[in-house]
Amino acid sequence: MSSTELLDYLKDVALENIPSLVSFPIEKIIERNPTRWFTNMRGEKSWDGRGLIWDMGFGSAKSYSALYRAGFTVGGYEINQSAVEAATKGRDFFGRQADLRLVGSGDYGVGDAMTWLERVDNLLYQAIFPSMLGEDWRNALDAMDTLLIPGGHAFIADFLRADIVYPELVSGELPQKVWEKSAERWRQRYLINQEAFGDLRIGENAFAVGVMGMHKMGYDWAQKSEILRAALELNDTLQPKVFERFARHIDRNDFVKYVTRNLGYTMEEEVLVPRYSRSGLAEGSWNIVPGVEWIFRKPSKYRYRPWQQGDDVDDPEGFDKMKKRRGSPERSDHWDDYFMTLFNTIPVSQRVVYEEIAKKIGVHV
Repeated sequence: MSSTELLDYLKDVALENIPSLVSFPIEKIIERNPTRWFTNMRGEKSWDGRGLIWDMGFGSAKSYSALYRAGFTVGGYEINQSAVEAATKGRDFFGRQADLRLVGSGDYGVGDAMTWLERVDNLLYQAIFPSMLGEDWRNALDAMDTLLIPGGHAFIADFLRADIVYPELVSGELPQKVWEKSAERWRQRYLINQEAFGDLRIGENAFAVGVMGMHKMGYDWAQKSEILRAALELNDTLQPKVFERFARHIDRNDFVKYVTRNLGYTMEEEVLVPRYSRSGLAEGSWNIVPGVEWIFRKPSKYRYRPWQQGDDVDDPEGFDKMKKRRGSPERSDHWDDYFMTLFNTIPVSQRVVYEEIAKKIGVHV
């Protein structure tokens, strides 16, 4: 299953089969976003609240109500159109259909890629990255960086690769031997999947996800199940009676290195937590997986916005400086200057969106 095939699967899977796996503690998000006044694009005080938070891959939008009640302006992006329609119905929720790997995709629209360039105060990711195969997780982090305002926060709750025993997770409830046994089983599972599906390029630490209880179901039922359709169409050797999709656990070191070194973020908090179902407490269970909660903060200087690059987001004279650098919006080279400045810094993985925008308005870059 290539990343494209996985994406097509996620777009169409039935809403009731979108899992709600983990949640980031809402109180930690509130702590870092005190109520304050915000300015509009002209630098004027416009509204008070806790700012914008986009729930990335929101699924059933389970976090919406708590965030909205806390005073956030809540939005987000989700690849599944049925989930978007259900989440936005009757709510003041800026939900859009989009591919999280690429800013400006889907009905989010390429024009809005410019509107929200370094404008969103907070981004929330809950069990999103395991659904990204290959190098797609890096592209998603690049997209995160283009959306997040300087000084803004990324809140991430997810699963770490499970073939490693993390000392921080060993406890009386789940002792060392339980984690070691679980890690060994996951090690074997990763290896088996690499051997069986290596030609599909699912990547390291990847595995086929089984549907709970499917071994008790008949093939006819499985064939009718929408959640297994991808397996049936992809390759009937994938044992569709027990196959749901592919996933990949996060490599802790690779992920943190990319966010802190490549993107320059500060990791403000890392908490390791065990993820398991109640049936997963038995020794040797497949259900024990190391979980993580991260809070990353973006540097306080603009990185991408033309005419503001290098300016501190809290500089009281920032808006006046930007106007001076920009000059008159009516000048003939306005958009040429805008995109030439932008393309000097925009991540390569996101460039296709801005190339499309530039082309539409007649700018050649």
